Amino acid sequence: MRHNIIQPTAVAAVVLTAALLVLPAPPASAAVQGVSVTTGAVALTAKADYVTSADGGSILLWGLTNGSGRAQYPAPTLILDQGDTITVTLTNQLAVATSLVFPGHDVTLCTGAAGVLTCEAGPSDGIATYTFTAEQPGTYLYHSGTNAALQVEMGLLGAIVVRPYGFDANNPTAYGHPDSAYDREYLFLLSEMDPIIHQMVEYGDSFSGTDVLGDYFSTYWFINGRTGPDTMFGSGVSYLPTQPYGSLALMMPGEKVLMRVVSAGRDLHPFHHHGNHARIIARNGRMQSSGPGTGADLSYEVFTVQAVPGETYDGIFTWTGEKLGWDIYGHARGRHAGPHLR
Repeated sequence: MRHNIIQPTAVAAVVLTAALLVLPAPPASAAVQGVSVTTGAVALTAKADYVTSADGGSILLWGLTNGSGRAQYPAPTLILDQGDTITVTLTNQLAVATSLVFPGHDVTLCTGAAGVLTCEAGPSDGIATYTFTAEQPGTYLYHSGTNAALQVEMGLLGAIVVRPYGFDANNPTAYGHPDSAYDREYLFLLSEMDPIIHQMVEYGDSFSGTDVLGDYFSTYWFINGRTGPDTMFGSGVSYLPTQPYGSLALMMPGEKVLMRVVSAGRDLHPFHHHGNHARIIARNGRMQSSGPGTGADLSYEVFTVQAVPGETYDGIFTWTGEKLGWDIYGHARGRHAGPHLR
């Protein structure tokens, strides 16, 4: 029974915790990190590498990179502008065919080998292209469309952020409506891994004729490709070369923080944030609205985002510290300067 095998675990704390830091005010308008696609084209390469876990584990990765660098987990976040037509070119350096699908976007043209869901890039330098228009603003997932049960598990997944028409970085909104206004935004891509599957792939198991879901058991959980406490480190640290995205969120009291939550794996992720409720203003790239121009009138408050696999959530979190009985704004000498979310 494989589940009797003792495996090291490293659980990422899937929470946002309101706490106080002795820090100067963080820079304004913190934005999601990723690849800003301004030319209408982006090139991604699928290749193998390794991710590390905070307990010292090393796990085989099938990831994507933009350019000639190492594969990364998750894949590069693609930041698009509403209305732009984008062509994604996928070059495959893996030993198996792979592809990409873009839920929430209508791929109008693709090239490559015919696959079950979409055009595929064959093994060893095969190429496929995908063209779609970013018609709606919001937060989206993209991932492998070939043998997804295995390839998403191996790491072929990422997020897409579409900025609304007329986006103003000094007065940002997620959906072009005042109900989606924010001061800072953070992406939280939630995923998990079963290390035994990765070991089997590394040892040459092709899983032909095998149901990898039937005996699946995740023991690592990630926020932006990192397990805790690596989730607390900054973005782009040298000792996590294939896991570039941090997830430590900073704010000042009273600011509005846009939480872009992407449930990219197969587990349910109860994404809990302490300190206050968050208001879910959009799901799956669509504002919680009863009709055009009504804003997020169908939004709702949660104290835990019930992140369903394959779905995305945009929530507005704010925290003032009202009636706590101490000087959270740092007016008194020696007091803390402001809270953070982590």
